[in-house]
Amino acid sequence: MSQTSALTIELMRIPDGFDQAAQDQLGQVAALVQLSRRYVWGTTELSNDAHDIFRDLKDPYERVNILCAYMDGRLVGRAEVRMPLIADTDTAQIVVDVDPDELSEGIGRSLLSAAEQLAHGESRRVIRLITEHPASELRAPSGPGDGSVMGGESNGVGVQWINAADGSGQLPASHRQTRFAQHAGYELQTVSSFALLDLPLSTDRVESIE
Repeated sequence: MSQTSALTIELMRIPDGFDQAAQDQLGQVAALVQLSRRYVWGTTELSNDAHDIFRDLKDPYERVNILCAYMDGRLVGRAEVRMPLIADTDTAQIVVDVDPDELSEGIGRSLLSAAEQLAHGESRRVIRLITEHPASELRAPSGPGDGSVMGGESNGVGVQWINAADGSGQLPASHRQTRFAQHAGYELQTVSSFALLDLPLSTDRVESIE
């Protein structure tokens, strides 16, 4: 779909079946997303495997497209574009993941631009960009803001915050994911969060809950 220097972005063909070729191709995408989310969240617990992605691509209620970014033949990023087919048929949702070793190469911006073009070509006029932020960014909003899970505690003094339009939360304006969305023209509408609980619980933890 587009090419900049050594970067090539291609729309993935939806496999007819989950054969070996599909497993290999979707497995590469799954591994990339897991790598990205481990960097951001510190876990891959909420990442799909190859078969999960295949089922998403066959969803009868929404069209799911995947754009793959290659640099010198190596998969370095992907954009997922979800477009509902029953309700909200003027909307599209985009998620971009980039190899953590390639975050400063403009890959995310190129993928987002290609994903927006794809959505607009399907007459989608409302686009939601999903960005992912580690909890350390909220604990240490004056830190580096590079999207990694590293970070210590901070009182946030002197930090500029962006408030969600629906009042659900706020994000530090200086950090990478926030800047990425803002520079692309997006406004913060809502913030959601998740937490992981390691099991089994220690005796001290159980006693503190009781």
